[in-house]
Amino acid sequence: ANALRAEFSLAEQRALEQPPTSSPEAYDLYLRARSLLGTRQAIAHELLDRAIALDAKFAAAYSLKARLYFLRISNNATANAVAAEEREATVRLVREYADRALALAPGDPNGLAVLANLDVQGWNWSRISPDISLGNMSNPATVWVHAWAGNLPRALSATERWARLDPNSAGTHMTLGVM
Repeated sequence: ANALRAEFSLAEQRALEQPPTSSPEAYDLYLRARSLLGTRQAIAHELLDRAIALDAKFAAAYSLKARLYFLRISNNATANAVAAEEREATVRLVREYADRALALAPGDPNGLAVLANLDVQGWNWSRISPDISLGNMSNPATVWVHAWAGNLPRALSATERWARLDPNSAGTHMTLGVM
């Protein structure tokens, strides 16, 4: 953070001081699931289920689970999209897991981002939380909300920043390619 001259808001400082889980094993499962987001989603779901079983208050695991379900209704390129008759049930799962994450960690940027993406995709612009639409770009998932809302320069700038911070993220580079 010092080398990058990063400045953190008070909320970001508090988030850094509080670990996402007290279980190192649950956190390891979460990180492994996160690395499989775009490739092995069934395995990612299993890993997250195990992480949640170890720590039922692990908000990040719930929001990542919501994101995995969201990918099933938004990403047809990886051949993992749900059939039309399964869409409604999948949307319910997205909301269920995101709501659980937000109940455990109010303001969780990942939970807010997945709900905002769901609302953008469903053209429910008025339901998007001001925390996401007006907030900072500290979460890679928020860039899509800004891009879809017509703020492409801000979304592109944030994505380029994420590519510098995490050069091995395939999702970030895919986002840059789409933008």
